[in-house]
Amino acid sequence: MGALASNKLSRLLEGKISMLRAQIWPLTAAALILGGCSKEVPVATVGPYCKAVTNVCVSKDDVLTEGTATQIEANNLGRKRLCGKPPKCKV
Repeated sequence: MGALASNKLSRLLEGKISMLRAQIWPLTAAALILGGCSKEVPVATVGPYCKAVTNVCVSKDDVLTEGTATQIEANNLGRKRLCGKPPKCKV
């Protein structure tokens, strides 16, 4: 690449970077200013998840593929880890 092309590219990139900084600065300032206004910090809990999602119960008469059985077991074990001991299945 020639010196002229390199110089032109360099000026073009500098212009783009300056424009980007000009666009980002107001957003960054607003985020910093408004972020200080929050008095409460929201905390995610598993309570709503545990109420909404139940264990998948399987009957002895159900016919499952190995993949489906693995997914059901993973779902039930994950729920148990997050929510504690699940209620007994009524099958």
